[in-house]
Amino acid sequence: MTGNDYKFDFEHMIQTHLLPLQPPFNYIYYGGIVGKQIATMVAAVDKTNADGEYALETHSHPVVVYNGQTAEGVVWDKCEVMDCRVVCSEKDKKVTLKQFNELLAMTGGAKTDNPDNPMNLLPPMNPNYLRSALRAAGIVLEMPTDVNYYGPDQFGTVRNFKIKLLFDANDDGLCVWSQLDQSPLYFDIEAAERKNVLNLLLGQLDDWEMALEEFGINIEFEAGSQEDVFDGYIEFEEEEVNTIIEELNKRAKRR
Repeated sequence: MTGNDYKFDFEHMIQTHLLPLQPPFNYIYYGGIVGKQIATMVAAVDKTNADGEYALETHSHPVVVYNGQTAEGVVWDKCEVMDCRVVCSEKDKKVTLKQFNELLAMTGGAKTDNPDNPMNLLPPMNPNYLRSALRAAGIVLEMPTDVNYYGPDQFGTVRNFKIKLLFDANDDGLCVWSQLDQSPLYFDIEAAERKNVLNLLLGQLDDWEMALEEFGINIEFEAGSQEDVFDGYIEFEEEEVNTIIEELNKRAKRR
């Protein structure tokens, strides 16, 4: 059971144990928040299972200092330690661009009850918001040093980014994304109507450019082939895809 399935249960909780951690502490990420974990609170909870039998569950919640909270920290009761991702150690407060993209992608796919979200999924974290959270924690974003950077497996200052977008659809809506292993910047949108696809992508482009504005990046988009998508471009015509790519590149070049 993960923090997505479990809510902190005061009514059935029978005991807790606070396990302090020793420095150097790790910075962790969950749900768009970055904080320094200083302890773990283990809660033992008595439950009744589906057969009416007694069951004992244990849950481990991180105790975290973030956003100017007191040195004692606060319990992240909406998640468990296993749901969080280690960002870095306080001894080496930096993340690579690849790690940054992976943090963004963590949020996408989590379930939400938002009726306005046709696919019932949380969108990925806003890159500008995540960059602000890292800055607030004093964590530096390390960029590759190559002038041309076309994928996460090449090292080296990012000036020119080429983003391969994949287009797909299902019964719930339209989706466009870039794969983490093929593009240096993570894009991922879902739209109920095709008329919203371009605007959502333009919004993510704006977010990325604000997040990385001090690096003077240039972004270029291209469409992945239909073979890159399991069912091909179900709802997207080639002309439509080309128009979206053209408009994205026009916006990117105006920067």
